[in-house]
Amino acid sequence: MTVSDLWKEGRREWDPVVFEGVLNPEDQQLASSLFLSKHSDKDSYEWAYTKNAKYSVKSGYWVATHVNIHEDEVIQPPQGSIDLKEKLWKLQITPKIRHFLWRGLSGALATATQLRTRTIPADPICQKCCQEEETVNHILFTCPFANAVWRHVYSLVGQIRFSYSLEDNLRRLLLRATHPSLNTSQRLGPFWIMWRLWKSRNDFLFQKIIRSPQIEANKGVHEANEWIEANSNDEATRIDQTSQNRVTDRGSQWQPPPSGWLKCNFDSGFMQGRTFTNTGWIIRDSDGKVILSGCAKLQPATTPLQAEALGFLHVLHVVWAHGMRQICFEGDNKELISIINNCEDHSSIGSLLYDIRHWMAKLPLSSLDHINRERNSAADKMAQHTLTISSLYHLYSVPPPCLIPHLYKPYTI
Repeated sequence: MTVSDLWKEGRREWDPVVFEGVLNPEDQQLASSLFLSKHSDKDSYEWAYTKNAKYSVKSGYWVATHVNIHEDEVIQPPQGSIDLKEKLWKLQITPKIRHFLWRGLSGALATATQLRTRTIPADPICQKCCQEEETVNHILFTCPFANAVWRHVYSLVGQIRFSYSLEDNLRRLLLRATHPSLNTSQRLGPFWIMWRLWKSRNDFLFQKIIRSPQIEANKGVHEANEWIEANSNDEATRIDQTSQNRVTDRGSQWQPPPSGWLKCNFDSGFMQGRTFTNTGWIIRDSDGKVILSGCAKLQPATTPLQAEALGFLHVLHVVWAHGMRQICFEGDNKELISIINNCEDHSSIGSLLYDIRHWMAKLPLSSLDHINRERNSAADKMAQHTLTISSLYHLYSVPPPCLIPHLYKPYTI
């Protein structure tokens, strides 16, 4: 049986007779919340554990370690504390070092002792000190060479006594990275020192390169400061640009479209448990004159994003039905507009996106842009107005009185 077997013949609507006879009450409720596309013509595979409906290694790992599966299908997670790994991934350091630390904690670095667990006949003794077995913790913290490197960065890390537990040592450094009295180099520099110790070990084993502890310490400090400085400048620039954009955007009023074009502002409301989605819109010309406005009660939504998508799809129908072809659409839901403009997918509105793109293809001379809520206040007011009408749908060729205060001067009716 396929999904279409549950529809009325020739129509994409649930057949209540078949629907209730096949699905249990819980599944009926879930299926009823789905939007049935009017135009999709083929099925596709979607991954339910990411927003964009695409598989990722991170989501696959989460499913393997969190979702209940049959006992014979259980995938054992890598060794190491999950809590500690989550903290490592949140560190504000270069991704390659985050990945390196995660591999070390997971037992995925090819140390001598780790190679022997894979039946590779490697000498387990550290080739630098020839005293103890080569483990990740030994390379990074307890080897005499590592101790010498850490002593050379005393001003950076202070006096730290490392133990024979890798997890304990990493926890200590992660806790230190949150200390408010330390500067950025003091908080994050130790992670570059660990990276240099690993690189030094590899250079020694595979290229026979020998560097002194002081040189390795200086390299680690230099690389850390270089990265921190570069990213601090980028962050300062980003914050400055964001602040400028915010000031400009919040201080601006509704802007008319180019001459010969129309502009449609739309908005939808969402409330969990409400039996409908309230949506409203207003269409104006390049002189600011209101051509048409309206509101409607659409099918219920399960998320604010779905509510906005339902509203935009409805507006596309309205614009097409009234013969409007050169039109700019504006809404205040940044996520929806980004998904549509970037041709992305989303697990909760996949069918809606298919129909939205179907209708947008019929309007090649159209655009979709994001604006702040102030510039979209007229559409927001129309969405609220939906709650006061008794019908499912209402069009206004002359703006209703509630809309007049939200029409910016000199753009009036």
